[in-house]
Amino acid sequence: MKRIFSFLFCYLLAISVYAAPVTVINTPKAAKPLGAYSQGIVTDLSKGKLLFISGQVAIDPKTGKLHEEDIKIATRYTLNNIEAILKAAGSDWQYVVRMDVFLKDFNDWDGMNEVYIKRFAVGHYPARQTVQVGMENLVEISAIAMVPN
Repeated sequence: MKRIFSFLFCYLLAISVYAAPVTVINTPKAAKPLGAYSQGIVTDLSKGKLLFISGQVAIDPKTGKLHEEDIKIATRYTLNNIEAILKAAGSDWQYVVRMDVFLKDFNDWDGMNEVYIKRFAVGHYPARQTVQVGMENLVEISAIAMVPN
């Protein structure tokens, strides 16, 4: 009985991965990700379109106020803005294929990553780069996502 359930689970997982327009690539032959990102993402463009989201910062769209009390708050507001754009385009976090994170101070990486990781299903992270840049804001994030048909 266990074998049947195990086989059924693997079969359903394989079907869902095959049918998804976004597939996570992780291979032991490349360096293991050190954070909430995948080594690569494959997208099936016949099943949707690409959405390019410009760099977002921690501005509250209701008040216009910049929220940068700390990196966790700034990251949360920044990701909320990205989520609003995803939804407006007919997409969501499961279809994000790439994120570019720009930090004022790379020492904020842990705090940013702690908030960031909560937006994605475990193990289904987009490809990502995170860099320190000379800018005024604590964090800025851009994204590329699929918009499924």
